[in-house]
Amino acid sequence: MSLAWNGATWPALLGMAALLTASPAALAETTLLTCHLNSPQNAYREDGVPTIELNEAEGTIVAHFPQYTDKYNGDNFRRAHAVGPMPANFNPDTITFTDPNPVFVSSDDYSLDRRSGSLSIANSTYPYWIWSCEVGHRQF
Repeated sequence: MSLAWNGATWPALLGMAALLTASPAALAETTLLTCHLNSPQNAYREDGVPTIELNEAEGTIVAHFPQYTDKYNGDNFRRAHAVGPMPANFNPDTITFTDPNPVFVSSDDYSLDRRSGSLSIANSTYPYWIWSCEVGHRQF
């Protein structure tokens, strides 16, 4: 059996070769989540929108946290900051990571529920830090 070398064969072979030589990192897609604090009991308001960039292929996340202000007296509670890329554990049901710039005791361990989109600080001492996250899409 012979392979027909017509005009369509070469572009197809070149395309397959390019796919085979592309690195996994180059093919990895980042998913952007936008999150909103949804704990009405929380005494703080977000002065921006937190975002989480997930890169499961590389096992990393980048988190962007806005400044948080005390709703009652206007004091700055937490400065805005971004961290990452940093390692994250991607499990079938959850994604966990630790913010190296903690607000609370010694670390902020976060847990993101992959089914509900709920992001929380995985420390029962602070139950009011719960966000609802969704995949961010361009509006226009």
